[in-house]
Amino acid sequence: MFEDIKVGDRVIYYSRWHKDIVEVVKVTPKRFETMGYSFTKKDGNAIGSSSVCVKKLTPELESEILEAKKRSTLINALSKFDYKQLDTETLQQIYKLTKKGE
Repeated sequence: MFEDIKVGDRVIYYSRWHKDIVEVVKVTPKRFETMGYSFTKKDGNAIGSSSVCVKKLTPELESEILEAKKRSTLINALSKFDYKQLDTETLQQIYKLTKKGE
């Protein structure tokens, strides 16, 4: 599956908690490394951890991950925003936007 992998290639890193696009930092004949883990070239499973693996990066998966990260950043920023500083008209516009999906 990863027989042709080389240093600098990007893969999708999966753990129990998240997924991300990461770069391969070291390659040996049977393994490669990223994010502090060694993975088998055969299947991308982490050596010594059953909760971590990598998959090949496709354009579709890259778009999906980048979109999810963008959404997460926006949601986080909006949750911390102090809406009290806005005028009433702006608050009404935001309220209308948030009620469209309901």
